[in-house]
Amino acid sequence: MSIIFNSPLPDVDLIETSMSKQVFRHAGVAPDKVAFIDGPTGRSYTYGQVEELSRRMAGALVERGFRKGEVFAIMAPNLPEYAIAFHDVAIAGGVATTINPTYTAEAVEYQLNDAGTRYPLTLSMVMEVASDAVADSEVEEVSTIDESPGATPFTALLVKAAGQT
Repeated sequence: MSIIFNSPLPDVDLIETSMSKQVFRHAGVAPDKVAFIDGPTGRSYTYGQVEELSRRMAGALVERGFRKGEVFAIMAPNLPEYAIAFHDVAIAGGVATTINPTYTAEAVEYQLNDAGTRYPLTLSMVMEVASDAVADSEVEEVSTIDESPGATPFTALLVKAAGQT
């Protein structure tokens, strides 16, 4: 026997659109409105910046060989760049697998291999774990949100995708 609970509030009409299209809808209406804020640092991105950076990053992924249906791993805490990476994967037609940055190298390796990930994104603070995890995987290139030896910086991908040198 099941019990159905109804809210005292009116039903919400759901729209049939992707999360990225919904976020980017705001870029067209209010491109200068802040979309994401990093609480500890105050660093922020507007809706317009999120759309532009997501599209540029999607182009950089495709240029590197990322194809529709492929899996991209995001191993990072809750940062504004996390959202940009998530949306760029969606724009490129891929699937994002999220990896807890506190996982062990063995757990990360298992998830990378299980998902068939070739391109993970992480941070320098967990790069040692990521490096150990990718040693026996199909990963072709590790990117980091910040700078880290042995990884491609997120910003370098964005600059290259914009056609700048």
